[in-house]
Amino acid sequence: MRQSFRVEALRNDKDEFVGFMLGPGACAEHEWGVERLYSTLGIDSSIFGINGRTIQNAEPITLIKNRGFRAIGVNDWDNFSDESILKHHELGGTVKTKNDVDLFAAWSERDFCVGAKKKESYPMIEELFKAAKKNDLVVYLGGGDNKNPFAKSGLIIAIKSKLDSDIADIMYEHDKRHFEKKKLHKSLNLEPRFRERFQSPGKFCFAVSPYWMDELNERVQNGFSATKHPIVYWLNATNLYGWFTVEEIREWINNGTGAIADAIAEKEKAKAGRT
Repeated sequence: MRQSFRVEALRNDKDEFVGFMLGPGACAEHEWGVERLYSTLGIDSSIFGINGRTIQNAEPITLIKNRGFRAIGVNDWDNFSDESILKHHELGGTVKTKNDVDLFAAWSERDFCVGAKKKESYPMIEELFKAAKKNDLVVYLGGGDNKNPFAKSGLIIAIKSKLDSDIADIMYEHDKRHFEKKKLHKSLNLEPRFRERFQSPGKFCFAVSPYWMDELNERVQNGFSATKHPIVYWLNATNLYGWFTVEEIREWINNGTGAIADAIAEKEKAKAGRT
């Protein structure tokens, strides 16, 4: 797991402690999702809404009580203990030397840790652990920006029964819309055909990511006035990255022409100019 740059205690409308937001760091480990962590905690992400983020297996979650801190977490590759925290290549220094820091955390696709150094913050950690043991805990990615494909989400760990009532509705609508986007994306059958064009040696395709038009900021939307489809794509491949419409992708797949061909040619020309 890799250290979070920012750890925030979350509160509901009644000003009750709800949980923590473990902010993302500048590392790949915070870009790979949390499916392995979901598997460890028995979370069924195929379920829409809050129940698709609720833990069903609290056994792997451990509470650490050290004379200098409290921490809660899951570690799937080693024993989770005060010693493992103090020996961690990033957390260890924060816990042992940064006296002005209270909350600390780290996470990855498969594990997490959040802790507190000040005694007045200990009850938050212990309350989270008690909720976990009753399977009253939700774990999910949030806090990113749908309008920015580069924005990273943090890991939110929160007490389910204390979340504001509208959160469950928001989660359900989000999941329903995401499912509809995946269904449309699959029906268009663009991704497998696009990736085929980058299967030759030395070529790579990193992303064919669909976005609802209304999720994007106005500046990006203005570039797609001609499309007849409600989604557009962020593409990242050899000599190519940027926003493209369904029509532009189809033109390139079928004919090798259009905006994508022009973008690739421009990148190749720029590369040639630097050699």
